[in-house]
Amino acid sequence: MKSLLRRGVPLFILVLLGFVAYLNSLPNSFHFDDYDAIVNNPAIRDLKHLPSYFTDTRTWTMSSRQDWRPMVLTTFALNYWMGGINPVFFRLTNLALHIGVAFFLFLIFKNIAARSAARLPGLSTRTFTRLALFASGLFLVHTANSEVVNYIFARSTLLATFFYVAAFYCYLRGPFSEQEQYSRFWHMAALSLFSLAVCSKASAVTLPLSLVVFEIIFLNPSGQSPWHLFKRDPQRLKKYLPPPLLGIA
Repeated sequence: MKSLLRRGVPLFILVLLGFVAYLNSLPNSFHFDDYDAIVNNPAIRDLKHLPSYFTDTRTWTMSSRQDWRPMVLTTFALNYWMGGINPVFFRLTNLALHIGVAFFLFLIFKNIAARSAARLPGLSTRTFTRLALFASGLFLVHTANSEVVNYIFARSTLLATFFYVAAFYCYLRGPFSEQEQYSRFWHMAALSLFSLAVCSKASAVTLPLSLVVFEIIFLNPSGQSPWHLFKRDPQRLKKYLPPPLLGIA
């Protein structure tokens, strides 16, 4: 029980930081593209329209601009169902997602720091954990990232990032685990989250490239060039095939 509570402390700290930093912004009004995508968009006012988000790009905004971001529209519709055109519900969702991104970054930093390729002599596991928490906390409250909470329409970037970093973490626990045997659950979860990220914003298709860079830096103990790394062990490429196929689909 104590171990479980101890593991929950970083999440509690991040939640507290997030609410302290952004609580006063929750009731602010809608701005700019919020009106086209939310306030004046009839497509989000009834959950029966949900399937059309995946098939009809005209549901994205009321303007002539069309895009395919069904997961973003789904969250907008759920916010409307919960509280109507009330910016508090919309910004609470943005804040929860932003805190979620920070927490997954904490888990990623902690996972990387524990690896032999990144371990620095003289630093304990507790010190690594504190550094990871500091970095993720700084990301959470830094003013450079405040727009994704305050500007509701920016949820496409925020939602895609949330699924992106969650998928990256699942890859670290699965295919990129330092253990020879790992649960296939992590790989399947990563692919599912990657699909949701692409359904939030197309820029999420860069995940495979991020994974390749990670493997070259942290899973390449002999320091081989990328060409030789994958040429000498083509099996390494197998785990990269599903994400591009999902992105194309």
